Amino acid sequence: MKITYEISLLNSSRRVVEERKGKAKSLLENYYLAFYRCLSESSVSLTDTSGASFTPPLTYYKCFSGDFVRKFGELKAPEGDSNYGILIGTSDVSPSPSDADLYQKFSCHPLSTIVSDVYLEGSNPAFHVIREFENDVEEVAIKEFGLVAKIIKDVSAGDYRYVLLLRDVVTPIAFPLDYSLRVKIKFSF
Repeated sequence: MKITYEISLLNSSRRVVEERKGKAKSLLENYYLAFYRCLSESSVSLTDTSGASFTPPLTYYKCFSGDFVRKFGELKAPEGDSNYGILIGTSDVSPSPSDADLYQKFSCHPLSTIVSDVYLEGSNPAFHVIREFENDVEEVAIKEFGLVAKIIKDVSAGDYRYVLLLRDVVTPIAFPLDYSLRVKIKFSF
């Protein structure tokens, strides 16, 4: 699997004024444990964004029967929800396999996280996850981004936890006030 990213800075007229592209290199321990759980239906402990360990229920993780993405973890965060989906931050601390959250989340107005359908690039399947952020706070330099899934802890209680699956540090990109930033993460095979 190949994971790439594209970060685009858009001015108030919605024109791209700067763009960064690269390979995402930092799938985290949580990702591999959750994927293993899907494949084996074995019990594993994940670490949520607060640093607490939890074990999702086994009955929820029959990933290959029914809705795979939802069983693996919900990524489609609604507008205004900065608990999951793609998130951005201002830290340049190198990623570690056991990272549980971004080091310094930047709180601005996030739009909805969008997950595309699977499509073909030539003969290879791919899909992408996209989110835009509107800076209504202050000018900052964005140096990190992450992908956080909402995973159920207790089906009957509707108790969800937020789990960081990917975190990458990038060359800083200035994010001025009243601009937008679009982050696209593409998974291809």
